[in-house]
Amino acid sequence: METQRLNVTTERQPDGKLKATVSFYALSLVGIRASGNHLAQDASCTFAFSDEEAHEEGLKQCEIKWPETQGWTHLVAFKPITIPVEFIEKIAT
Repeated sequence: METQRLNVTTERQPDGKLKATVSFYALSLVGIRASGNHLAQDASCTFAFSDEEAHEEGLKQCEIKWPETQGWTHLVAFKPITIPVEFIEKIAT
């Protein structure tokens, strides 16, 4: 099993408290296949921890879900996301 590291940043606030944030990349994946008058499309999402990993992982996931050998075209978009650690703690409980 591969272990991933979270990108965590801390910043000291004027009141002396530390504010921690987690950064990652949200990926939007789309597969499109045209056949005659029929257009098939499907979408998925995942995440990564660097822009290089986002591009590579996005293409890898697309090829698994929608093989180019079966006529699929892939679209991969990703965006950096930063959220407070407190948000993760709230949704995890």
